[in-house]
Amino acid sequence: MAVGNSGFDFQAEDQIEEAERADELMNIRRRVAEALQGHSPAAFPLHFNENVNSWHDRVIARAVVLAEKELADEGMGVPPVPYAFIVMGSSGRREMTLWSDQDNGLIYADVHEQDRERTERYFRRLGNVIVQELEQAGYPPCEGGVMGRNPMWRKSVSEWKAMLNGWIDDPTWENLRYFLIVADIRCLHGESRLSEEVHDHLYALVAGHSHLLPRILEQSLYRKPALGLFGNVLTGRYGEATGKIDVKYGLYLPYVNAIRFLSIRYGIKITSTEGRLNQLLEKKILPASQEPVLIEALSTALIFRMTASLSLETDHKNPSYLLTLKELDLHRKKELKKGLIVARMLQRSATRSSRI
Repeated sequence: MAVGNSGFDFQAEDQIEEAERADELMNIRRRVAEALQGHSPAAFPLHFNENVNSWHDRVIARAVVLAEKELADEGMGVPPVPYAFIVMGSSGRREMTLWSDQDNGLIYADVHEQDRERTERYFRRLGNVIVQELEQAGYPPCEGGVMGRNPMWRKSVSEWKAMLNGWIDDPTWENLRYFLIVADIRCLHGESRLSEEVHDHLYALVAGHSHLLPRILEQSLYRKPALGLFGNVLTGRYGEATGKIDVKYGLYLPYVNAIRFLSIRYGIKITSTEGRLNQLLEKKILPASQEPVLIEALSTALIFRMTASLSLETDHKNPSYLLTLKELDLHRKKELKKGLIVARMLQRSATRSSRI
């Protein structure tokens, strides 16, 4: 596998499509990770991120195909109705690191009552097998249970819409957290029209319940940039985190979540942060003059997360995004601080937008 300055070549692509077992996919993942050890994504961060996530998409989609084959071998046949295998979280945003965990679900077409039991039985089994295949391929289960084996994330289109309605009617902290998770859904295999229908319904609910924007904002800005009142970078004070910054929770999520809120607020349905940012700039919701610093800050957030994942063991289950501030050179410290300042600026923009 060749690795260049701007990314890497996916010579394993044909092997992914030909894989007949999840352990073959895991071996491919390990070879890719090993090839990338010691290679920095800093030169072309957005391109590097795109390459990594295109590779993840192919591996995950192949695992879903293998799950369908397993059900066919068990005598359950083919999917009884059209369905969409969806991804959420960093996968939905196309921002996975090398060893991100699972965030997925199933949306299937509505059926007549007499077909309900058979349909639910098939997708219940499919959801379980997909999670198993992905785990064997090196994707740890989501600790929060956001996976297709969980009935909450495996429903018909009408049931998904009803669930969204219920969350809006009862906008608790937890329900709005789930609501924002769904804002990042992306179809990776199957009928994208089904996921688009659910996604469109979510945006319609926001438009019809604008009074809830401050509540959605509160949930979106829960993670604050690790920046003190006087512009100093905040680090941990106890245990393993002493003198370190968690770039996931202190930089990446504050930036990403602010961009997501602005996109929901203004009806932008793209799920990647880069795509959302481009639309916010194009629509002049964010000033064009800020484009360079906004792109640079997103690149910085992705670089720090991806660099941390490159140093992990290939079967690491609990990746840490803690960086020791003293170990960063002056240039990297300046990048980090600028990224944190931009994340704070975006959170303030999001706050102002919720008052309009």
